Amino acid sequence: MVRTLYRSLEERRAPLGKVPTDAYTVSTRNWGEHLGMHGWRLDKIRRALEPAHQELLDTAYLVEVIYTGRGEGQQITYRFGQVAAPPNTELVALLTRNGLSAPNAVKTVQAYAAQVEATVAAFGRVVSQARTPVKNRQGLLVDMFRNPERYAEYFSSESAAESGPAREFPKKTRSVTKTVEAPAGDEDWEAQQAKAWREMRPEARERRMLSLLQMMMGDHLSAEEMAVISTLVGNGTLDGLEFSRRLTRALADKTQVDLAAEFRVLIEV
Repeated sequence: MVRTLYRSLEERRAPLGKVPTDAYTVSTRNWGEHLGMHGWRLDKIRRALEPAHQELLDTAYLVEVIYTGRGEGQQITYRFGQVAAPPNTELVALLTRNGLSAPNAVKTVQAYAAQVEATVAAFGRVVSQARTPVKNRQGLLVDMFRNPERYAEYFSSESAAESGPAREFPKKTRSVTKTVEAPAGDEDWEAQQAKAWREMRPEARERRMLSLLQMMMGDHLSAEEMAVISTLVGNGTLDGLEFSRRLTRALADKTQVDLAAEFRVLIEV
């Protein structure tokens, strides 16, 4: 949903050959129909749009979303901020293939887009040169983004001869041994995620799952199908943590079409 919403808004924010506008107002009913929510109640349209609105607000593409009016006369006004597209899905997929969860991958791309490819290449060298298997790949990769100077030798021009230009770091760097361990504080990440899902209120689980589905399966599932899955996760019929893991794997393996087919059988839509 977020990609569809972004593309639709961008077409109206900056029409070809015209000066970009800083606001756009549209009927909630007409907007829902345009985005594929045919015949939906207005309150359901608003709920379906909420996660996508929040993501575009978080990226500062939007600075405000305002609803005015009541009933069929209700309108949405979008106020645009800086132009910022949703995260590059190819970079997100690259990170998930290397151990990051999808939400972490999205945040990392938003914060470090220009460094993703070089850091992943360096990460591969760290893992391949480690004397013992890296137990927490996610923790290590996150630390390489946050503290690249610790791993400067793996970004060096000699190590990266076939991977493009090296990143530059302050001269005073802390070397690392070939026995690489992930930061201890991240080792129980999976347990923390499981605990977080268990402790979420039903409505929070539903919103979280809908946001993940819209971000990763928006081109493969209908709005109705995503709403059904989110509702089942919210009421506990489906395991939200397991579904989020399957979404991450599908994004990394580019098997969203197959996963969508499985979901349809599961929910019988």
